[in-house]
Order: sequence, then structure tokens, then C-alpha cells
Amino acid sequence: MARKAQKDVMKARKRIARELERVSPILPERVVITLPVSPSANRQWRNGKGRTYKSEEARAYGPSVKKAWKDAGLPVVAFPKGVEVTYTLVWYRFPAAGDLSNRLKACEDSLNGLAWADDKQVVEFHASRVDCKRGEQRIEITIERAVK
Repeated sequence: MARKAQKDVMKARKRIARELERVSPILPERVVITLPVSPSANRQWRNGKGRTYKSEEARAYGPSVKKAWKDAGLPVVAFPKGVEVTYTLVWYRFPAAGDLSNRLKACEDSLNGLAWADDKQVVEFHASRVDCKRGEQRIEITIERAVK
């Protein structure tokens, strides 16, 4: 049984690697996308029964970002390995509470394999927050190739 599970994991890894190698023929100069609000860093991890695990809220965030990416019609891995990127993030928040920096890592991680192959390609980012009305909460991200 364990051997079959190992084979399944290896197949999945190869499939993901092939997916990451797929690149759009014309690289965009800029990608703009609106995402749902990410869970705070304080709510991403939980401890229990002697282990640390991702919270249900954090596990649900990745698929919601993937859906937003697909709905926007953007290419998978818009900026492939080797292309350095910068991004600007604007968090529209309600209520007027929460730390801006606690939202960054969840957004970066959820964009792995969508916007970029890996978030280590990010060489610069700018972030800001804007208070908004109930129902208008969102995160807007503009991703661009880094200027060398």
C-alpha cells in the first residue's frame, strides 16, 4: 500500500513539473488580478495533538485564488522560472483592523504555479491597505517583470 502511495506522489510531482514548464508564448509585461482576502498569518497555522498544521481557512485559500486566476483568463505561470518580478498589492479591508504584512505570504504562496513558478522570483514588492465598506473587501495585485 505504501509503495502505491509513493508512486502516486511521484506521478503527481511529475504532472506538476510538466504543468510548470508550460509557458505562454508571449510573456505579459503586466498582470492585474483581484483576489479574495487572504487569511491573516495569525490564522494560517494551528497546533493540536503535538503537531502544527494548516488551518481549514488557509487550505481553502489556494483553490479560491486558482479559481480567480482561471476566471480572469490568465496564462498558467505567466512569469516562468528565471524571470524576476515585482508586484504591488492593495488590500481593501473591512473592518478597519488587521496587519497588512500578515496578508503578504499567503498571497505570494497561493500565486506559486500561477503567476510565477516560485515566489523566490519576487525581487521587490509594494503593499498598502485601504479601508472600505462591507462587501468590498478584496486584494488587488499588479505583477510586472522586474526592470534590470
